[in-house]
Amino acid sequence: MSFPSDFGLYELSDYIFAFDMLPKVKAEKEEVIQGMYDDISPTMVSTDYDLGRMFSLSTPVEKMAIMIISEKDKYDKMLKKYERKAEMFEQAMESLSPRERDVIQVKYFGRKNDLGLSDTYFLETVREAETKLCNFINLDQLEKKKEWNETLKEARKQQVKEWKQSRSKEFLRVSL
Repeated sequence: MSFPSDFGLYELSDYIFAFDMLPKVKAEKEEVIQGMYDDISPTMVSTDYDLGRMFSLSTPVEKMAIMIISEKDKYDKMLKKYERKAEMFEQAMESLSPRERDVIQVKYFGRKNDLGLSDTYFLETVREAETKLCNFINLDQLEKKKEWNETLKEARKQQVKEWKQSRSKEFLRVSL
């Protein structure tokens, strides 16, 4: 059993990480954005009792609005990437047998190992499951690359066709 040359355990860990982090990042986004909305005020005043001084800080509302939009965009991009990878990992997990799903849950998600498997059989099952996950995700990536190449090819054909049409119209106009 070998992994495809361009997709291995390192890449698989990226998908597992996305699957695990997705709900945490969604919650973090809401918390951060809400905190930014809460911080909108003309001026915030703070007191340093040790020094006996008051400090004030103000951020223009327009600047804060831009910061909020920028932060939302950053999180949306991250979430889109995580959602895509998490969905792919879920689909790959569905392709495994129940026993293989269980060993992946134990190894990567901290589930208690109550499977009653010998260490050797457990490790062998993990390797088989990892290979299947890698192959599933790699195959999907290859299919998406093929689709992308076909789309690009069609777009280029259309551009050439439009260019030829514009050149023939220009030629007709010049020759008349």
